[in-house]
Amino acid sequence: MYCKRQFSHHIKIILDQYLYERRMIIWVRRRNMDITRGKTLASGYEPILWYSKSDQFIFNSKEAKIKPPKRLLQRPEYQKGGRLEKGISLTDAWTDIPALPHNSKEKTEHPTQKPLKISKRIVKIFSTPSGTVYIPFAGSGSEVLACIFLNRKWDATEINPTYINLIKKRLKNCPTSIERWLPVKEKIN
Repeated sequence: MYCKRQFSHHIKIILDQYLYERRMIIWVRRRNMDITRGKTLASGYEPILWYSKSDQFIFNSKEAKIKPPKRLLQRPEYQKGGRLEKGISLTDAWTDIPALPHNSKEKTEHPTQKPLKISKRIVKIFSTPSGTVYIPFAGSGSEVLACIFLNRKWDATEINPTYINLIKKRLKNCPTSIERWLPVKEKIN
């Protein structure tokens, strides 16, 4: 679950009552959202809270790999047959995916839209093709799209009608049909 840093501690208190915390991932956006007007430090990261319902949880370690920096690719361990040939393990600080620039083709009018690349990473690492991904705050629909592109079933909730319409608009160009949408009574077409 993405959350603004100023709310993460409050959200964690609630989630800790019902779920098991696995890790807080720090997404370093590399593109600051400087709306402070010089009155404080600009925020350069966003917490992602990883929780599970039980001690039985999904973590696809093969998907939790990234390409090493170019300066390391010449080392033997990164060459074919080397122990790091498939990449290096992700840490809980993700620095390789920047925030969407305002002129990105992917960008919508949602103020906190996440890049599809980070949404796909989350879905790949923390779900299986046979499972269902629950998206409690669907926002701009990036996680919904990631599930569709990765052939995952999904359930999503969003209470803001503006964002529901935004998601409908994004889904019109999707390659597959929509699975489910909660709590909206109407079918998304």
